[in-house]
Amino acid sequence: MPIKSDRCAKLIYKAMHGINHPEKKAGKIPGTPLFVLVFVFALAGIYLYARDKVIEVYDGASFAVFTSQPGFIRVRLYGITCPGPGDPWGQEAKNFTSAALYLKKPALTSIYADEQGQQVAAQLSDGRLLNEELLRNGYAWVDRANCLEIWCASWLEIERRAKTLRRGYWNSAQAESTP
Repeated sequence: MPIKSDRCAKLIYKAMHGINHPEKKAGKIPGTPLFVLVFVFALAGIYLYARDKVIEVYDGASFAVFTSQPGFIRVRLYGITCPGPGDPWGQEAKNFTSAALYLKKPALTSIYADEQGQQVAAQLSDGRLLNEELLRNGYAWVDRANCLEIWCASWLEIERRAKTLRRGYWNSAQAESTP
């Protein structure tokens, strides 16, 4: 007795896929293996793209770098202080740092790790020291209590010039109370 074509198709489908015919399978979502595969490759792509790059800027002087080992490290720029997010020019300082660093591979010179585990570092951006660029544009001032390296004297001069030219923060009323 010959096998009916419909039954034959069901048997071949079952043999090829190791599952029941689509009409009889329950709980399976069509395309699930493909979705999972695409999802895994997308995550791998994001990981490879973002690894060793700045993934978040907290304020003008601190940011996070996504790394392959502990996940990410927090970095604070050495020797400078920027206005906070709620302070005048705080958002501008953050935007300046974001434009210089976001999703870029930082060229950090780590100076030490502070008590919170943040790396305190000098940061090169496009061949320029970001610490100095923040000072030059009036988005930061020298942290006189903690800036003890030899180059801090030149940073004080850069800060003085920004004050004289009333750049950035130095053009606000709160600047009068800042050292």
